Amino acid sequence: MKYSMPPVINDNCKILILGSLPGEKSLQLQEYYAHPQNQFWRIICSILNEPMPNSYDSKKQLLLSHNISLWDVVHSAQRENSSLDSQIKNAIPNDLESLLSEHKNIQRILLNGGKSNSLFRKHFKHLDIEAVSVPSTSPAYASMCIEEKINLWKNAIL
Repeated sequence: MKYSMPPVINDNCKILILGSLPGEKSLQLQEYYAHPQNQFWRIICSILNEPMPNSYDSKKQLLLSHNISLWDVVHSAQRENSSLDSQIKNAIPNDLESLLSEHKNIQRILLNGGKSNSLFRKHFKHLDIEAVSVPSTSPAYASMCIEEKINLWKNAIL
């Protein structure tokens, strides 16, 4: 079994970005989007017009300073020897309802990639909150150039 990590969030956050389930490198380091080929941090820094932070703590602070939070749709799942979303089996969702009730300023959810989107729609379609699917930042999703991803993410965040 693989398990998600705690959310990166504070009471000022207005946007919640949900991934599916952290990949192996992220789980190993206990850092969201730790794989060096994942474009998440480059996309976020580009949109926010901020330099790339040197540490993971600085990356989390960057998000929070812009009222952006981060978590996963999946609490736990089976995924053998792979970081691919297509290998996620028997997913148990995170307690998103509790998170949203504790953080009432969240106005919009961004769903990072197709698996995050499909799992969110399966488990949380009853939630009354705007949820926008954005292109995956994963290195496995290479059919779209980073400039196009930045534009789509920018439209969803700003």
